[in-house]
Amino acid sequence: MHVRCKHASRSFFYCGAKHKKLHWRGDHSNECSRMAQQMARGLALAMELPFFCAIPIEISSGLVPICSLLQTKEIHNQGIYKAVCDCSYNDGGTMGTLESAKWLPPTAGAPLQGSSLRSWQEYCTWRSLPVSHPDLLVLHWVLTIYQAYQLATSSGPLRKSIMEGSPLRIHYLGPERELDQVAVFAELAWLLPVPQIEVCFIGPRVPATRDGGSVELSIRNADEGLDVTSSPRHAGVRVKFFKGLYHEVVSERAQQVGPADLVIAPNAGLAAYTTWQPTIALLNSPGSPPAFFTDYCEEATCLAAQVLTSCGARLTHEVQPNPFRQPWRIRARDNALPSFSNGFLVGIN
Repeated sequence: MHVRCKHASRSFFYCGAKHKKLHWRGDHSNECSRMAQQMARGLALAMELPFFCAIPIEISSGLVPICSLLQTKEIHNQGIYKAVCDCSYNDGGTMGTLESAKWLPPTAGAPLQGSSLRSWQEYCTWRSLPVSHPDLLVLHWVLTIYQAYQLATSSGPLRKSIMEGSPLRIHYLGPERELDQVAVFAELAWLLPVPQIEVCFIGPRVPATRDGGSVELSIRNADEGLDVTSSPRHAGVRVKFFKGLYHEVVSERAQQVGPADLVIAPNAGLAAYTTWQPTIALLNSPGSPPAFFTDYCEEATCLAAQVLTSCGARLTHEVQPNPFRQPWRIRARDNALPSFSNGFLVGIN
């Protein structure tokens, strides 16, 4: 039997009345009104997305709807789309498609210049894409980096040397599904106004066979998918891989990793995992770069903000919806809170 919270939020599902009462006597009586406000904002959040994502669709292990969409596009279980649903995704990414996946930029176009993108609609207009294009299901990783960069540079450049031609270095924490979607990060070369970009994937799910390695995603050779050469002639994106927890990797392999200009932790779950605390302490140290954390729902991101402030971090960007969240609504098994991959973000430093 499934029982739903009957108070203000109607946000949680329970297996029975007993567990509902236990939750209410615990934390939910204090958080219910706050979650009710979050639920009320859910429709507006969905309406901001491309039309095919405007209705609540469940995406969880093995469920049909997202698979059906991929099947109609004939891309289900194909290349980078394998990690979009859970049919063949193995919870962590094997990078098995690194050499074989052929991701083509949606249109030829030209690098973004002189303006900023504020929504998926504007991105699709710039790229001459229909808002229902399936590439949006994987490009949210890249556009979230773009959004963080826009927020971090709103008051000036991140570092003077970037303007002088050195790479923009982004530390990307805890990659999982992204490990099977590396090719789409070539899109950063079209989005960010810098000549060279270095993205360091750092996390325990990075395969040991890739630890310390790198791949070159060349904007010049984007029509060929992945360019695994390292020729300095080609302006583009280099992705480097480091296995381990961030604070340990940066401390033990600082020279290999290099200093960050921007840190991104997608779908971080700061409040759920105590292993984040040493990393937060490191990112809160003097001289640390801007760091952004995303999570699926507003409540999880608010809890993340509480964790950050309790560790002494200063919020430079309050909890806010990410305009480039994955354009497909997720409904979790135990709650009905508006949720999206990279749904909300918060920033420090």
